[in-house]
Amino acid sequence: MTVSCARSSLFAAVFATGTLFAAAAPVVRSDFPGGNGHLEGVDADARVLTVRKEPRGSGDNLHYYFYFEVSGLSGMWTVRIVDTPTLTRMGPAVSTDSGETWRFLFDKPVPPPGVETFDYEFPADGSPVRFCVSIPYGEKEWNAFVGRHAGNASARQGELCKDRSGRPVERFDIVNDSGRPDWTFVFTARHHACEVSASAVLEGILDEALSDSPEGRWVRANGQVVALPFMDKDGVVAGDQGKSRLPHDHNRDYIQEIYPSVKALKRYAAGIPGKVYHVDLHSPALKGHVHDHIFTVCPEGVRRDARWRAFSRELEKASAGAALKYDPQWSVPVGHASNNARHFTGDGTLQTSRRWFTGLPNCYLSTCMEFGYGLCSGVYSRDGARELGRNVMKALVRSIWRAPADDGIAKAAPRAADEARCGQGGCRCEPREVEYPRTVVAGERVMVGSTWVNVGAKPCCAEGVATWCLLDEGGAVCWRAADDALELRDLKPKLDGVEHPASFSSYCTFGRAGDEASLPRPGRYTLAVSVGRRCGAPEVAARPANGAGRVYSIGEIAVSR
Repeated sequence: MTVSCARSSLFAAVFATGTLFAAAAPVVRSDFPGGNGHLEGVDADARVLTVRKEPRGSGDNLHYYFYFEVSGLSGMWTVRIVDTPTLTRMGPAVSTDSGETWRFLFDKPVPPPGVETFDYEFPADGSPVRFCVSIPYGEKEWNAFVGRHAGNASARQGELCKDRSGRPVERFDIVNDSGRPDWTFVFTARHHACEVSASAVLEGILDEALSDSPEGRWVRANGQVVALPFMDKDGVVAGDQGKSRLPHDHNRDYIQEIYPSVKALKRYAAGIPGKVYHVDLHSPALKGHVHDHIFTVCPEGVRRDARWRAFSRELEKASAGAALKYDPQWSVPVGHASNNARHFTGDGTLQTSRRWFTGLPNCYLSTCMEFGYGLCSGVYSRDGARELGRNVMKALVRSIWRAPADDGIAKAAPRAADEARCGQGGCRCEPREVEYPRTVVAGERVMVGSTWVNVGAKPCCAEGVATWCLLDEGGAVCWRAADDALELRDLKPKLDGVEHPASFSSYCTFGRAGDEASLPRPGRYTLAVSVGRRCGAPEVAARPANGAGRVYSIGEIAVSR
């Protein structure tokens, strides 16, 4: 016997058992804070319960979030949640005490690509069981966190603004001891209402900043913290998806300002004195590859990249013995996957919080961190997420403590050796300025900035890309790699005596991590650049007699392991 119901959250079904009818009342409800989902149908013969997630105004089909309660069922049933994707590789989070405690259904991750239905043994008495895409987090959990710090003079719960419904959008401040902070750490979360895994990380960040650790004391003595736990407050309470909300979601609203919280945050942040460090906390897709890990979205610019790498290295060390370990290999470089301007800005009328903060003249660094719903470089738990948050705050502070002067960045005008100009086919590509880190780790990806001109009469040949080189003490090339992202063929040639300089920010990786043969030896070298082919050989330019190729020396660089 199959019974279906298109929209109702409360449903009673009658099942046939032989010639008798036994009254049963399987009820699916989501009429509680953060709830999402309604009964789609019941197949009593196959013992399948179907529940549909609710888009709630989101415009695409990636509706990850569900949170509902089932009562009136007993024994083993298959639960099917539409539409897909639905489950993390740990299955749903399950609570049998009305949301007080949670566990993931699966004891260990299912192999990729995962599953989209699950079997559950309901209690014999038909008592309620709650299911959520991950361990949920809302006003109740936040208020419990605030209560733990009640009476702490450094912690102040306030209000950023009212959301559209009139609900308060919380703002949590950790104040500076002297009232004159040099640093302001701004943490934003739940730009997308469904992204519950980020919230417990924020708790840990704030716990550390309020602690008596060296890092916590430094924060309060030298800086202040401003945390916005629910940028989409109405969506969090209602149980909305939030991501891809129409006409655009909260994290694309930093130009148009249609949401009160975004408008209020921009107004506040634009007046912050001193240096600003902004971290936007998110959850990614449900599963697979990078989405099962902690990762960051890398910033643009050589100096911001250096600051991000310093933070990234400190977080890797701080979390080495933790339940949820950060590995920088999962971070998304500029220009890769979703880390591109088109993804974040659409037709140019949209802007994310990260890009808006980056545009502030006093913004030291703005980055985005993502924390998996089920797998998060380990199995997600609130305790593990809080520990991770504490490590994030420690790493931020330590990266500031250990930052070298000028962020360890050198800026140099390359010197041409042997009249080193690419003259093939009437093209003469010359680097005019290069910005690079003075110290690198072999196998680490670093950003290098460069400005080039084509002083020839014709465009560069089709395979013309920059090739970064390391020169030994004798000036010989001992390591090199082509930079595919630096397409010199796009340079406009010099016409009518007018040069057309172009600036590039691109990645250079000094060897491949884990491939010993590809790594340069530790030591001090001269960084150089040539015009080369994608194979890494500086052969586009004609070679001088010494065979080194037409190489521009830039400056000294140290390589460590």
